[in-house]
Amino acid sequence: MYKAFIVDDEPWVRKTIINLGKWVDFNIELCGESDDGYVALEYIKQNKPNIVITDMKMPNMNGVKLMNEVSRIFPKIKFIIISAYQDFEYTKNAIMFNAISYILKPIDPDELNDALFKVTKLLTEEDKKSKSILNCINSKILEILDKNLEYLTLCLNTENESVLILRFEKFAKELNDYCNKSNFDIEELEIMYFQSLKSIQEVLTLNKVLKPLNPSILNSEYNFTDISNVLRCMKLDFMEAINIIFNERKNKNKLDVDKLISYIKDNYRKQSICLSSISSDFFISKEYLCKLFKEKYNINVTQYITKLRMDKAKEMLLESDSSIKFIAEYVGYSDLAYFYKLFKRQYGTSPKAFIRKNIKP
Repeated sequence: MYKAFIVDDEPWVRKTIINLGKWVDFNIELCGESDDGYVALEYIKQNKPNIVITDMKMPNMNGVKLMNEVSRIFPKIKFIIISAYQDFEYTKNAIMFNAISYILKPIDPDELNDALFKVTKLLTEEDKKSKSILNCINSKILEILDKNLEYLTLCLNTENESVLILRFEKFAKELNDYCNKSNFDIEELEIMYFQSLKSIQEVLTLNKVLKPLNPSILNSEYNFTDISNVLRCMKLDFMEAINIIFNERKNKNKLDVDKLISYIKDNYRKQSICLSSISSDFFISKEYLCKLFKEKYNINVTQYITKLRMDKAKEMLLESDSSIKFIAEYVGYSDLAYFYKLFKRQYGTSPKAFIRKNIKP
């Protein structure tokens, strides 16, 4: 569904547009309206509608200036102009900004809906073209972009932020060298950037980083006119992601180990629990987790999990009629032989011998 935003300083005009447009038929959602060009510009920056329906003559910021500012930041946004004036200068500006239609007031419903039909048809065609470009874009570019995810993943396995940054510099140089040998149009450069952004965001999401990435493109007012701008945006996003990950790690490293203990006690029966899964859930390195745990409890994490399981198994052997196989699975072991081995190591006897010794017939 496409989003449309209406800008006109006259409330009755905005209401007329809302009432006359066949929005549902053209798969358009009205995402907002404004009576002021400056307010509209800020809204558009934040919400990025596909279509802006604007008056030309407004106080503060007129339609021409609004279209100029919007086009500079978001060149793909389409304009439909509403005006009470058949003015040559206005018409010239409409042509300059590739406006879909120039509609005179009072608004004719057929003319408005014809404009909506044209704009959605154009947007649909552009969407298809973008998908085609994405599918056909050079495989070497995608291979290089995939390294974003690889380099970010390294954040989880290194405590050295400077090492990671050096690795990224190498990646950026490789991408820059390759792209400078190729000719990309603006649309391909945009796709390359957003593919990179997607990889970065996926890594943050998969690793339970709660703080969202603030894409650099939202904080800049330049267009993707050449590869240097794309690389600059990618580098800013990547560096922010590195900072987010390391800041998260620092915060997690301050975590009270008692909370870790509570987590392990709640989850020790799961077969999947291990040093790697715990470090991932708490976003700390395995090395740091081991050090932190050993310092406080004089036992490593794996030994602690095993002890919890064996203590529970012992309790169940003494107090229940459950089979040894059931007890083994209950405390997290699908391999019965391995359970026997750990139990004997812990208590110096097998589960069966333990039962015979401690439970009277």
